[in-house]
Amino acid sequence: MLPALKDTVLRDFINYLTEMGVADYVDHLKTRNTFEYNNRVVTFFPATDESRLKGRQNDFVWINEATDLSWYEFQQLIMRTGGCLWCDYNPDNPDSWVKTELEEKRLEKRKDVNLMISTVLMNPFLSDSQREEINNLADYDNELYEVYTLGNWVKFKGLIFPNWDIIESKDFPSNALKQCYAMDIGYNDATVLLHVVLQDKTLFIDEVFHETGLTTADVIKLLDESPVRNSRIIADAQAKSFIEEIKRRKYRIRPCKKGPDSLLNGIKKVKSLKLKITDRSLKTMQELKRFKWKKDKNGDDTDEPLNRYKNAPDAIRYGAMYLTKTNTIRMI
Repeated sequence: MLPALKDTVLRDFINYLTEMGVADYVDHLKTRNTFEYNNRVVTFFPATDESRLKGRQNDFVWINEATDLSWYEFQQLIMRTGGCLWCDYNPDNPDSWVKTELEEKRLEKRKDVNLMISTVLMNPFLSDSQREEINNLADYDNELYEVYTLGNWVKFKGLIFPNWDIIESKDFPSNALKQCYAMDIGYNDATVLLHVVLQDKTLFIDEVFHETGLTTADVIKLLDESPVRNSRIIADAQAKSFIEEIKRRKYRIRPCKKGPDSLLNGIKKVKSLKLKITDRSLKTMQELKRFKWKKDKNGDDTDEPLNRYKNAPDAIRYGAMYLTKTNTIRMI
């Protein structure tokens, strides 16, 4: 979870210190992810670090993406918090302890919880393009609009890949025989590179990068910084010129094979396997939580995926189709 922490709230915190002009006054201990100033200490740590959960007392705690924590992990934190504890989250799982234990029991009965619903209309830090994308969700799926635009609790229906497990990054089987890298290519949509392993009818996924607005030169730079130089990369077959350019840089990239009903066949193949995703693959998990079937005029699921939140799922599909070929072993 630590790499994900460094790429999200920790990075934002450092950026804000710099923008406010106070970074030079703060002692940043990078090995422990702590910031100290005048006997005040701010510490960032992942919930998977049980020693931190059961460690020192805290005056204040902020839990980012609280619905990703367990009820047990929340209890360990709140028992050691002398002042206030804040949780931020998207209301996309009504069965979460955040709703059942905090919003329903404590807010309604004990009256010791305050709830603030912050929507896109109240967020001054979003770019215009982000705000427009969220506001336009109603044009594609009302459930997504209810959650991410209006902030209402909704249990998503029609998810294409509803069942998957999260594993710690250290448990990713990087030495397995059957593996490759899978890439979906975009610009306004994200360009995604995933490390995909097939082992014992289980597909393991580890996110290498997942970014929007990348040029071919940007992608090459990211590849140069990633451990993929001598590895097989399976990419979006439609990006022919991109694939050719990457080949010229001596990368072992090839297009995924496409044929009749390759989209549906690929989805069926992935659904036939168990999925395990590393805890640092945050953007991949976010897409899987939103990747849904289109609905017809009667509100029933069709056999066509919604054309949103599909970049990581497409890359997963490319990797699965490549690795599940009969009598093949893919070594990288």
